[in-house]
Amino acid sequence: MTTQPHAIDSPEVLRVRCEWDRFERGDAIPCLDGDAGIVNEIFEPFFQEGGAELLRDHVGGDLVVEYARFVELLNAHGIDDVEESLVKTPDRLLRMFGVAVDLVLKEFLPREQKRPPPTILRLRNATPETPLAALRSDVVDRLVSIRATVTRVGPVKPLVTEASFS
Repeated sequence: MTTQPHAIDSPEVLRVRCEWDRFERGDAIPCLDGDAGIVNEIFEPFFQEGGAELLRDHVGGDLVVEYARFVELLNAHGIDDVEESLVKTPDRLLRMFGVAVDLVLKEFLPREQKRPPPTILRLRNATPETPLAALRSDVVDRLVSIRATVTRVGPVKPLVTEASFS
């Protein structure tokens, strides 16, 4: 009796999962089999072909991209409905883009070179802009674009939610 290997056993999925795990910062976005498939079949080829111009001079870490140009390139490559998905599940989708970028960059690195930090895609001038006064709980976990000027910065103060003394 032979059994079909689960998708998790495929080298493509394992490759994506290894890269995905580099991003873990306590946010615990698990890499699903579907995520790995999307990265392998859609986003990685996008950054190898039409989206390659976005990677010019990028060596890892933050990758700042103009939102309109990014969406234009995705649509030209045949990837539709990305704007709606970005608004609804930005964490997962931006993580998939970052993993795809790192997989493409990894192909060009010499084996002995130290790996750069994981790529985090940052979208600039995303539309529509939300007024600061309109930020409410209904936009939590969604992509929101705001434009503001920082007027004062203070030190970070820890918030104690529970304390016990003996």
